[in-house]
Amino acid sequence: MKQLFGYIIILIFIFINQIFINASDILDIDSLVVTTLKRTGLQLQSDAFNDFMLRNIEASHRITGLEPNPSSTLQLQSIDSTQLSVFQLKSNIDVDKVVEELKHFDHVINVEPNYPVRVFQVPNDPYFRNQTYLSYQDFLSIWKISDSKPITVAVVDTGIDYYHEELEDNIFKNSREILNGVDDDGNGFIDDIYGYNFYGYSLGKDTANSLDIHGHGTHLAGIIAAKKNNYTGVAGINPNASVLSIRFLDSEGMGTQLDAAMAIRYAVDMGADIINCSWGYFKLNSFLKDAVNYALDSGVVVVAAVGNLNSDIPEYPASIPGVISVGSGDSNIKLESFSSFGTHLDFLAKGKDVYSLFPNDNYGYRSGTSQSCAIISGYVSAMLSRKSSFTVSQVKHVLRQSSTYPDRINDRLGYGFVDLNRLLTNLDMEPLPETTQPSISFAESSSSELLSQFMNYPNPFSKTGTTFGFETLLNNAYVVIKIFDQFGRLVNRLEVYTQKGYNRVFWNGKDKQGRELSNGSYFYVVDISHSLLNKKISGICTKLN
Repeated sequence: MKQLFGYIIILIFIFINQIFINASDILDIDSLVVTTLKRTGLQLQSDAFNDFMLRNIEASHRITGLEPNPSSTLQLQSIDSTQLSVFQLKSNIDVDKVVEELKHFDHVINVEPNYPVRVFQVPNDPYFRNQTYLSYQDFLSIWKISDSKPITVAVVDTGIDYYHEELEDNIFKNSREILNGVDDDGNGFIDDIYGYNFYGYSLGKDTANSLDIHGHGTHLAGIIAAKKNNYTGVAGINPNASVLSIRFLDSEGMGTQLDAAMAIRYAVDMGADIINCSWGYFKLNSFLKDAVNYALDSGVVVVAAVGNLNSDIPEYPASIPGVISVGSGDSNIKLESFSSFGTHLDFLAKGKDVYSLFPNDNYGYRSGTSQSCAIISGYVSAMLSRKSSFTVSQVKHVLRQSSTYPDRINDRLGYGFVDLNRLLTNLDMEPLPETTQPSISFAESSSSELLSQFMNYPNPFSKTGTTFGFETLLNNAYVVIKIFDQFGRLVNRLEVYTQKGYNRVFWNGKDKQGRELSNGSYFYVVDISHSLLNKKISGICTKLN
């Protein structure tokens, strides 16, 4: 009886906790995203297929107010066999009902609302301007670390004022692109010299102009990488870092998870070492989770803010496993009143009244877990400039060992603050053994219907590339092929959804940035899954030009 009573108390607590999401924190959903197999040959083309689905829904349920966007059929850069179609919600309709109806169509893999996100900031209080987020000694400690290899930090946010006097020399510039209205580097984005603007990408409204018209992204970039010793303004945590301006949020700090997913994939493909995500929402789309995992699998560190709800309700992407999640604390190692917390919280950093940059060569204070997130991104950039071979798990391990509570004290404080002197000491120790590197030997499942007759050909192969071929009895099984070099580093990742029968996946012998790889042996790991079934195999292919 006592045990039953205990369960009831827990359920009541969870229910009450959900109530504490204010109505103002629940954002409107204005579109649906439908994932389908890419159609070719005599099958319906995307626009006709979208119209076909709509006509059937309207005829059977008399539902109106749902329409496909022009130029809204997207193909994820890393998934060759699927495409995404975006449908606008133009009136009050039963979203759940429409989602279920769309799932019943052939070729449809998934349907989900395009959840929104918003920046994590709180109103400024001008009477607390004497608080600094790092002491002078702390700055000296971190600057000792960050004087080695240049590191690229992608600020996926409202954009960056890349003409700011404190940032103009530290802005990532795509040297393979020029301003001529042509996609010079062949990455699918025209004139992306200073990053890219993914706001409205799912609606075909994207542009190369990633300038910040809000201020949030510029403030974060200043915390991370503002210049030092230039007799001007402030100095960043890592003044040698390069910041990549990627915008997907509007002038109000609002955006969608689909645009965020595209922005994150772009950051990875452009060679970012770290992705700063100072935004989120308490619901998660599959394509945002996939994009974050794509970054983590590619060896990119993702740092995200836990949110400003003062609640233990998980927000995303901070709560996705593998992400470094950051909350705000004060000088007494206590949680700030606005900061969220919970089992997903990793570290704390100062977040109240942080002084940094604003667009148009301006400066000012802002508060929120967004700022705390940027501080940790700055730390990580300094770490990687000293230890560029560190993996994501090694970065997290060193941060934990350098924190206030290496054994994690509780859900309100996580591991606490990162002690910079201890961080400096730990970085100078022997390299950590990698504990999470994928093995090349797997215990295979008995799910023979998933995968059979796997081979890659030709092998060895030349600059013309090689093809992975296999047989499967299932439609829509998800296949990931990870390719590693002889040092265990992930060099490329191929993703595809299967069709029943024989399938082929081509690899051009290049890395994920499109650079030609050197001759030698490469390990591949194939992971195929469908529903509760899963199978993994591995092998070796050799490149000889």
